[in-house]
Formats: sequence, C-alpha cells, structure tokens
Amino acid sequence: MSAPPSPREWLVWGSPRPHQPLISAVERYAAGLRSIAAELTTKLTLTAEEFEVLWGPKSGNLGFCGPRTSLEASSRGAWCLIAQWLLGVVLEEVASNATLAEAHRWFVGEADDLPSIDIPRVEPARHGLAWTTRSEPFGLLPYLLDPAAPATRRDVLKGLAAVGERSGRKSLGVYFTPQDAAHFMVQGIGEHQPPSRVLDPAVGSGVFLRAVVAEFPTAEVFGIDINPSAAEMATFTLMSVCRSNESAWHEWHRLRLRLATGDTLTLQPAASLLPFDASAPIKSGEETSSMLGAVRSWRLAEAFPALADGVDAIVQNPPYSACPPERRQAVVSRWGAVPRNVYPLFLRTALEQLTPSGRMAAVVPASVLASSAKSVLEARIALLNAKADIEILSFDRAPDGLFGDDVKTRCSIVFCDRRRPARLRVSRLIRITSGARSAALRRNVGVEVPMVELAEDHPARPGSSEELILLCALRKSPRRLAQNVLATRSVELGAIQTHATDAEVLLGPTAYNWLNVQRHSDAAQAAGHDSGNVFLGLTCADAAIADAVYAVLSSRVSLWAWRTFGDGFHVSRWLLDQLPGLPEDRQTVARLSELGAKLWIECRERPVTSLNGGRTTAAFPPNGLAPAERLLSKVDRLVLDGLKLSDSPVNLASWAREIAAVGRTEERTGAVPWSEAS
Repeated sequence: MSAPPSPREWLVWGSPRPHQPLISAVERYAAGLRSIAAELTTKLTLTAEEFEVLWGPKSGNLGFCGPRTSLEASSRGAWCLIAQWLLGVVLEEVASNATLAEAHRWFVGEADDLPSIDIPRVEPARHGLAWTTRSEPFGLLPYLLDPAAPATRRDVLKGLAAVGERSGRKSLGVYFTPQDAAHFMVQGIGEHQPPSRVLDPAVGSGVFLRAVVAEFPTAEVFGIDINPSAAEMATFTLMSVCRSNESAWHEWHRLRLRLATGDTLTLQPAASLLPFDASAPIKSGEETSSMLGAVRSWRLAEAFPALADGVDAIVQNPPYSACPPERRQAVVSRWGAVPRNVYPLFLRTALEQLTPSGRMAAVVPASVLASSAKSVLEARIALLNAKADIEILSFDRAPDGLFGDDVKTRCSIVFCDRRRPARLRVSRLIRITSGARSAALRRNVGVEVPMVELAEDHPARPGSSEELILLCALRKSPRRLAQNVLATRSVELGAIQTHATDAEVLLGPTAYNWLNVQRHSDAAQAAGHDSGNVFLGLTCADAAIADAVYAVLSSRVSLWAWRTFGDGFHVSRWLLDQLPGLPEDRQTVARLSELGAKLWIECRERPVTSLNGGRTTAAFPPNGLAPAERLLSKVDRLVLDGLKLSDSPVNLASWAREIAAVGRTEERTGAVPWSEAS
C-alpha cells in the first residue's frame, strides 16, 4: 500500500485548465464508467438485502435508504463495484487491468458472513479507462463517481442527447466544485487554526470532505446528502485520503459512519442555540422513508452524537435549485415558506449548526448579494446577526466562471468566521479565466464596508477604497433617477412605433460591458433586432428630459453602479433607485439633454448585434467610439458634479476599459492578481 499523491500533484487534474474544461476532462472517462454501469445493472443479480449487507452502514441512525427494488439494488451495486475498482487503482492496491470481480475480492478481503455475488466479467481498462499518471484518476475521483451525465452547454449546443440529463442536473442545481475552489474554501475555514470537526451538509460525492482531510489530516469530517447513493460514493472518495493498514472492507465501513442520508433543510438548530420544537411531525408524504428528516425535524446529534453542541466548521456547495415538490411541505413546516431557490436556507441552516466560534465557507449564486428576494435577504440578515468576520468574493460568469468555462454561472464564496471581530468585506465582481485561477482565488481582497450593507435590498460591492468614496457620495445624494421617470412599461422593440418613444428611454434587460440603453426603437429594428426580450420603457416628462435620462444611463457612473449593486447580468427597475437623479439646476439638465441627444446620434450609427437562439439583439454601446467617449467624459463630469465630487476618486474611463479588457490576456502574459491588475 503506497501513500496517496500530495494535493499539489492531483489538484491540477480536478481543476479547469486552459483549453481543458473540467467537465471535458471528466467525460473522457466518465462516459465509459456510465456505460459499464448501465450494462452491469442489466446483468447483475443483487437483492436489496444483499446490497444492505455489503454496503449498508453498520449503524441504524444514519438515515440509510436501502434499495426498494432489485433493479435499484443492481444499479447502486454496479456503481459500488466500479467505485471499488477505481479506489483500488488510485491506491495502487488493485492493478489497473483487474476485473471488477478481482477488485471486489480485494475490497471485502477476509470479511465474514458476506453474500457471494456473481459479478460479470468486466475489465474497465478495456473501456478506455487507462491513465499515464496516478495523479489523474486521483484528482478526478469524486467526479467520476457522480453517476449523472454532466450535459454541458456545449453538449446542448451540439444537439447531443444529453439535453435531458442537463435539464435534470440543472433542476437539481448540482454542479461540480473544482478541486482548486474546494481547497481554497477549505483553507479559508482553517485560516489561523485548523478545524477539528467539519460538516458538509450537501456532500455529493465528497469533494469538500476529501479536501478537508488532505489539508487538515487530524480533522473529523461528516457529511449529509438527500441522495441515498451520495453516502456510498462519498465514502469511497474519502477513503482515498484516509487509507491506513486496516482492511479495505473495515476501513470503508468505519468511514461510512461519517455519512448520513437526510434532508438538511429540516435540521433543527444545534443544542447550543435556541431550542426547537421537535415534537410536531412533518407531513411530507414520505412516512415510509428512513431518510433523516423525512417525517419530522431532526437534530444533527441523531446521526452524529459528537456534533450535539454544534460543528467547528462547515463547508458547502448547496443546490442552486427550487425545492423538490415532494419536500415542499417539509420545508414549509420547518421554515414557514418555500423559497424559489433553496440555497439561502442552506446558509441559514449552516449558521444554526456552528458553535459560537465556528467557521463557514459556502459557494452560492451571486444573487446572495444582488437579490432583494425575501429568502435571500433573510439569509443576509442571518449573516449580519452571526456577528462574525465575513468576506464575500463574487465571480463573474465570463470570460470563464468559478466552475469553469463550460458551466456559466455567477457565484459567490461566503466566508464566515465567528472567532474574529465582526466586520464585512466584499469584492467586486471578479472576472476569472482558466489561465489565471490561482490569481483570482485570493483571500483578504475584499473592501471593508459597513455591516448594515447586509440588510440593504442591494448591498454594494465596491472594488477598491476609491470606489468606496464614490459609493458614499452616491448614497448621500438626495435625488434618484427614478424621480425623473413618470412611468415604466414592458415593451418589445419590434412592437412599438417610433413616434411613441419621443419621451421614452429604452433599457435592455441584460448587460455586460455596457448598459443597453436606446432612445428610439427604429434604430434597433433597422439593425435587424427581432429578439423577444422585453425592454423596460421609461416614460419621461418630455423628449428633452428623456435625452438627459439617456445620458445619465449611458454614463460610466451608471455602468459602475450597475456592476456594484447588481449581479453583472440582469438589469431591471431597481437600478433607477440606485442612480443619481437629474440635478435641480435647469442649465445642467439642458446640458445633459444636449449631450444625450448627440451621444445617441453617434451610437445609433454603429450597432452591435448578437445572435442567440436564432434571434438577433441590437445594442448601441458608446465604448470604443472616440466621439462618443468624449461625450461620455462630459456626461460623467456633470453626473459627478451632482454628487458633489470635484475630483473623481475613480478614473472611470480606465475602469471601463479594464472591465472590457479582462479576458484571455492573462494566459499570454502570465497571471496577475486581479487586485494588482485593477
């Protein structure tokens, strides 16, 4: 038995790389494993009782959900047999050309009273499962043990049959957490002092727990997942870094006692917090299930007595999805309502399980700061009430994303440390690329802002101390652009007439490097715009005021405010409540109106079109146009004057160019930290 590779050797294989997305790397082998599993399921004869004896936990308090049918037993058994082979290979205790039956004999060893099962002859190496380095399968192990096809955006665009799998994975909100992100988060919870007991409340196939053990070998780790198969697969992943001289069979079952099958969202607070009434059952329609939390709320100590007083640290990537229909009543019974997305409840649950000196790291959607939804606001209030040192790092979805360039989602990593004095630090929306991930994954880069920002509908994310000055000036401004808009309406550009828009400004529903602001719809129609995306029509008092509002919305100040308060993609009416309004001085308004009219003339002549889903969207950005840039600088100056800023604390022109330029250049010039590049 040889020692496992060091994380430095295998982290690279489980992380996105230039020209090598993580899912593509996984699929080189995972497709073959799924093929083996499908074939083995049809040939393997295994009863539910045999499965339970072989792979069921040797404890009655872990919410074990055994197979209900022989087909389910064969399917889960097939994956356990595959996992045994993979584990034996990465530990170098099983030859890579061994059969599944040979790997099973290694796994059970001399364990007594186990059922003898007839395993069809399968040599995984003959299915393309061969590696040139041991570190590769070691790094990919938790992803290879995920039975679901990844079904990336690329698969869908290519028209592959994985569309259904993609829909299923998206509906569950399940995404691979790259190894480098997992280790970054784990290192964060171990900053200054290694954790002793760590919980992952949405454990999946065990990416985080393996990272914890790799970083902090003395830590005790525990996991929960609502998927019955997760406990089995996570145990195999965990064993890859917990191998001792004990037999494989006994070691696996010892580690299996750290994994429970349960509904995390029906957990009661830890005993160290306020008591919770556990007497009332939860009527969820699952009274026959043995899953923890299926029929009543439960305490963590029921599965893990050592955690009765709370958890030292929690690290998680909760589902980004709606509550499953069969669990809605359970969630209502526990929380009083069912949110559109369950991740805020995972944040609140985690805070309820921490000891008074506990720590948490969670990767969640970027809406954790950008959304005003009740459930998200309640999660932020819970963070505020935790009275902890909080740092929130937010990542854009392009050029790449935190999960890689094939999983386009904006997300944030929330660090919470109750050992340290209360403060709040937030980062700007960081653009990350596959060639500069290590530079982007940095702690202590957030700007400190007042804790009460967490109670705002749209907390701010200034990217520097200079931007914080601009934010304070904006917050002090007594006027908002919403005051200069008489009414708003939803419009499709192709459905409105030019004469109806003389006193109206059109604001696109999404943005990236510029806000899609237009004065008249005829320009978009002439450019071939036929998208059904609904624009926001802003009705003003007259055409002159509309020109002035257009100028303010086109300014770099507005672009900065949108990225500071928003999620980096969606645009809606809330933005008008964050932007400075037109000044009371009529002369300044007239000047803004004049500049707005000239700016529209310049921009409408140079449309930028994009094709998505067979529909064309037209935009008219001022970026990069010399005449428009000069006009923008004059607009910026007037807007800043209205904020009582004689000198701008931020070079907005340079800031806008930097935002547009962040991309693949790091891969050619060498990675630099985003904080140094700004």
